[in-house]
Amino acid sequence: MADAARGAGPWVSLWASPRGDLLLALGLALVMRATLLAAWPLWGDEAATAVFATLSWSDLTGPLARVEPTPPTYYALMKLWVAVAGDGTAALRLPSVLLGVAAIVPLHAFCLRAFGRVAARRAALLLAVATWHVVHGQEARVYPLLFLVFCCGLLAAQRLVAAGPTRRWAWAAAFGLAAGGMMWLHTTGAFAAAALFAYAGAVLLAERRLDRTTLPPVIAAGGIAAAVALPCVLAALRIAGDADNGLAFLPRPDPLTALGVFANLLPVRAAAVAAVGVIPEGATLAVLPLASMVSAMVLMLAIWVTRTQPQALGLMAALAASFALFVLVGLV
Repeated sequence: MADAARGAGPWVSLWASPRGDLLLALGLALVMRATLLAAWPLWGDEAATAVFATLSWSDLTGPLARVEPTPPTYYALMKLWVAVAGDGTAALRLPSVLLGVAAIVPLHAFCLRAFGRVAARRAALLLAVATWHVVHGQEARVYPLLFLVFCCGLLAAQRLVAAGPTRRWAWAAAFGLAAGGMMWLHTTGAFAAAALFAYAGAVLLAERRLDRTTLPPVIAAGGIAAAVALPCVLAALRIAGDADNGLAFLPRPDPLTALGVFANLLPVRAAAVAAVGVIPEGATLAVLPLASMVSAMVLMLAIWVTRTQPQALGLMAALAASFALFVLVGLV
């Protein structure tokens, strides 16, 4: 089949290759995110982005940085963007569109190496149409950039655990910079970074390669990430101790609420929302923590089924680590 595709011409060869799969996913993702970009007004957080992007540099890195839980990095980048593209609704949302589309590239590359072409094509197409990724990809908020850096970190982590002695340290540096850089975009980047290190450790452990030759680069990547993220961690702790910080109005979640947040990832969440008005509200809220418990059971089953696939085990470990950390930190 490959020989036939090559004989049919360069265009057929392109679309019958992993590069063609990637181009198809990128085109679909762009259409999904760029359509009707200014059809609805900016909402609260987007309006805040528009306002913050107009602040002076001293205000952006001074008073705002002391009360706003999101680091000023994204707002600084948007300030530079607005100076070039303007502050219209579509202009403010366009970076998220482009960043959301760009995340498909490292994700496709990761899956291609980890699971093969079919999995890479499916992953790229799924991300192109993923509801929450499309929604965030049409909003002037930091999350598309954060997810792009996460995907780059995941790809770097994969290359690190697979690399030979000569390239291992270069990938360790790239991995550490991506993991630490996420903290400069959002405080939840700490969960994402922990998930990446859980992935790397689980893959090496599953492949029985966690030894004195492979462990030092991973530890070095952790040191780089910690050094890069340290200013943001200190700032986050300072903001958390300020009674007037930007999240002070939020109540501390109880255990069921913290567990229930993860039900947003499941179809049962949509069913619970649709049931509002049909069954009592208390019953729909009870579905959320139950769904999270079910998701934990499904995760355990998936780990058991894929126990012979190191890459799959690594991803399961990453999900489990982020789940546990999110719930535990949410309770604090």
